[in-house]
Amino acid sequence: MFRNPFSADTGAPATAVLGETLRACGPGARRRRRITHAALIVLGLMRDFQQHRGLSCAVLSGRRDFRDDCEAVGEKLQRSLVAASDPTAGLQALFGGLRWQQILAGWESLRHGWRGLDFHTNLTVHSALVLDLLGMLCPVAAPCREAVGERQIRVISEWPPMLEHLGMLRALGLQLIAEPAGFDDARLRGTFKTHLHEARSTLAATADLLDDASLGCLS
Repeated sequence: MFRNPFSADTGAPATAVLGETLRACGPGARRRRRITHAALIVLGLMRDFQQHRGLSCAVLSGRRDFRDDCEAVGEKLQRSLVAASDPTAGLQALFGGLRWQQILAGWESLRHGWRGLDFHTNLTVHSALVLDLLGMLCPVAAPCREAVGERQIRVISEWPPMLEHLGMLRALGLQLIAEPAGFDDARLRGTFKTHLHEARSTLAATADLLDDASLGCLS
């Protein structure tokens, strides 16, 4: 759905090029390009986290044929996290603070320990990291309202969490279809209800954006 800002064989050089581009722009254009690029990076990381979540859950469910894919996605995600921390990109306000360091620490613990988790815990720990990551966009996007526009800022900061909640509903729903006994699991039912509530709330709060044909390209 979203363009991946870091391919499997690229890293810091891509962010260095962005830094040079931003320095060549005027202040308003720099703010627009910076928040757009930051959003694309975060969305790419979200996708990688979600892919790793799905593959690791498949392995935990007994699908050993997914182990190599899971390993490859984990390595790609690690490279992307390192590249996002590159100071030459001029995005230290987003990828240089305590919250980012906590996300990196959380991923470091998860990538070495997910094999010892049960399905539900692995699912929810991945989701918590994704939501923490997406939560970084709001405080960075808010000061750019004048340069970028109110509606675009809302799309950047509010729609990605909704996508994560919908992704969790899909993952939990597939688990319930595969194992109907899960309906008796109060923990699983509670997690499903939480993400259903959050998805509905976010959709209701941003429904007006769906009727606006003038959003156009965020860049």
